[in-house]
Amino acid sequence: MPFSTKRIIRKELATSTGIKNAALMRNRYLLRRSNPSSAADSCWEGQSDTNSFSDTYSDPDTEADTDINIELSTGEDAGFTSEQELDADLDSEAEEILKDIAQLRAEGPAKPNHTPHTIKLWKREGDFWERYCSKIMKKTKRSPEEQLRACDPEAFKAYLRWRKKNSRVKKESSMRSYWKRLSMCYMDLTRHTMDADVLTDVCNWIPSLMLDKSEKEKHQTPQQSIDRHD
Repeated sequence: MPFSTKRIIRKELATSTGIKNAALMRNRYLLRRSNPSSAADSCWEGQSDTNSFSDTYSDPDTEADTDINIELSTGEDAGFTSEQELDADLDSEAEEILKDIAQLRAEGPAKPNHTPHTIKLWKREGDFWERYCSKIMKKTKRSPEEQLRACDPEAFKAYLRWRKKNSRVKKESSMRSYWKRLSMCYMDLTRHTMDADVLTDVCNWIPSLMLDKSEKEKHQTPQQSIDRHD
């Protein structure tokens, strides 16, 4: 084969090889541009083989941001709604409690749960108090209720002395019972207990009336009386 022919063949082979190499490099470049990295491939493990990568691939960063935004937005809306509902429940309960407080305030302090017999006794004492106050009303210009509300310890002491003078009371224990019943009249009228200092003052004063300090003898049944004398 002539030398010139060999040169032509070599030149064509080189050109053909160069074209093939260039095409191969171009294909590799395009493949790298179109395929994700190996790290991204690991995120898509388990993807169905029936789908081509071009059909299933999308930018993971974009999808992640979108999902996060949706979750955050949904969470904020749900939280805001929950807070609104909680505030509404609290406001409703607060209104109910405040109404209850207002009603109880209007009712005032609760009265003692006295038995009918006890109520009868302190009301009877109230009748005596009214009779006592009627004696001094022209001077004091106070009604029995006003005199009782005044809670004057000296007026109470004078009342108990008046009770001793105008009744057959002999026992100190009876006088203390009268005083206790009068304090119940005060509580029923004012809806609160009498001042402790006044109660103590009058109690400490009662012995000055010089009444019998012995206890009352309890009433005995006929059988108890028989047993006692046996």
